[in-house]
Amino acid sequence: METKKRKQPLNAYILFYREILQEVPEFVQGRDHKKFSVLWKNMASEDKQLYFEEAARLNELHVEKTSMKVIKSAKGLFKERQRMEIKKQFPCATVKEIRKHLRGVYKGFSKEEKSKFVEEFKELKKTDITTVGNDSETSIGGPREDWSEKHISRLTAYS
Repeated sequence: METKKRKQPLNAYILFYREILQEVPEFVQGRDHKKFSVLWKNMASEDKQLYFEEAARLNELHVEKTSMKVIKSAKGLFKERQRMEIKKQFPCATVKEIRKHLRGVYKGFSKEEKSKFVEEFKELKKTDITTVGNDSETSIGGPREDWSEKHISRLTAYS
């Protein structure tokens, strides 16, 4: 099974490396790698600072972009709300233990209790800004509304 690795932002050296490749077309990426490293090593720290600042800016953008969490179901909404409370009560609990506990709690809910989260999830789905421009069929705001309706009705059926 192939997994997608989250891309990391470019570091200062790679930014420098790419810039030199664009400015000096004679350099070949693989062959002249040692020349690049010597140039970087001998560069004044003031000149390097520009690259470090740009790398820090790119890192901040990356963190903002990847830290947004999209809740995909009513069960996910419940878990997200409860996870922090449990973590405060039991700081030594592992992620696996918390997940197992929340799964059991949600499974034990009645239809009425689950319907509260389903309704709240539907409202969140209408107003949540993290879903804008998301075209995946399995995520909130995807192109198939019937998928989410089937999914929600399946959730309420398990009680």
